[in-house]
Amino acid sequence: MDIAQFFDRTVKFLVKAVFVLMGVCLELQIVACWLSRIRLSTGEYIEFLLVLGAVSVIAYFIRKRRSLSKDRNVPRHGVERTPLMPRGRSRT
Repeated sequence: MDIAQFFDRTVKFLVKAVFVLMGVCLELQIVACWLSRIRLSTGEYIEFLLVLGAVSVIAYFIRKRRSLSKDRNVPRHGVERTPLMPRGRSRT
């Protein structure tokens, strides 16, 4: 890979990373604004954060369970296969 392709791929990656980080920051700001409007006591706030954390952990395990991780562990690219030999008499 030449240097121009390397820089092209690096710039594309950095642009995508900036947009993803900006989106995450925007979402966190919206959630923080929403949470600041809700008047909760300290105990209720801690309970809310614990429930939110538990829901995210459960969602992670559900997503992991539904994904086809068993099929993804099989190497597919670059693996050499044995060629099929014709059936019948063998040529020697």
